[in-house]
Amino acid sequence: MPTPSKFFKKLLALAKIETAYGTDSTPTGALNAILMRNVTLTPLEQETESLEYIRPYFGNSPDIPVVNRAKVEFEVALSGSGTVGTVPAWGALARACNMSETITAGVSVIYQPVSAGSESITLYVYLDGLLHKIFGARGSISASLVATKTPTLKFSFTGLFQPVTDTAAPVVDFSKWVDPLPVSTQATPTFNLHGATDLALESFSFDLGNAIEHRVMVGLEEVVVADRKASGKAVVQMGTIASKDWFAVARSGAAGVLQLIQGATAGNKVQIDAPNMQISKPNYVNSKGVAMISLDLSFNPTTLGNNELKITVL
Repeated sequence: MPTPSKFFKKLLALAKIETAYGTDSTPTGALNAILMRNVTLTPLEQETESLEYIRPYFGNSPDIPVVNRAKVEFEVALSGSGTVGTVPAWGALARACNMSETITAGVSVIYQPVSAGSESITLYVYLDGLLHKIFGARGSISASLVATKTPTLKFSFTGLFQPVTDTAAPVVDFSKWVDPLPVSTQATPTFNLHGATDLALESFSFDLGNAIEHRVMVGLEEVVVADRKASGKAVVQMGTIASKDWFAVARSGAAGVLQLIQGATAGNKVQIDAPNMQISKPNYVNSKGVAMISLDLSFNPTTLGNNELKITVL
């Protein structure tokens, strides 16, 4: 008789910061559970080398696996912790995407990109009784905010493969996860794009753009963040040229600021800032018969460095 079916919806992921790279930090269901959606799990991604033997007949030569790794992508709610100055439930995930975490008790928690001191996480991903452990995972983060939809953060992690085992999922506690508010006039009170503050915003997104590299050598295997190129996109309603000439801004290459605040209640507010942003490729979009303009965004650091994008939980 066949073994019982495995159901994809019965997924669970746990994540915990590692104190030593690639060493199991043993995340638990009670403290480290991720409330996620839209999950893609690649349990084993391989690179192979064909032996390309020359023989007196046609046919394949054996492929030798030379590199093994695991990947997982998922979305979580873009929301706060529920308490001002308390780390949000997704804080460890952001840290594993080369972002620092600065906690000011009772005030804020700030995440900014770094270029040194990369942290990593251990991920446990359970698929209906199958446990996939991923050590030394690092990744990248992106966000999507669309009017009338709930905002999301998307994480993409690559880590060191471990053998899959038959292991039941633990009891979990999702109480640290706060439900998001839909993107709306009430819940998204601030959007400043290159000095324009009275815009009708249809959507905004950003991608930290971390370059993830899996390095395998004799005596060393690691996943590193080798670079980043932060970018984004905004779609706003087209107004008059007198109110804002997006074409002139794009042609000039002038830098400006971006600020967006999602959430209206202390403890569940997230502020996104970019101090040195450029706009390019303005293009019209038809939205239910109304002319919108789509703008590509490039988030560049100032001379201080590591400040092209800041996420503040308030």
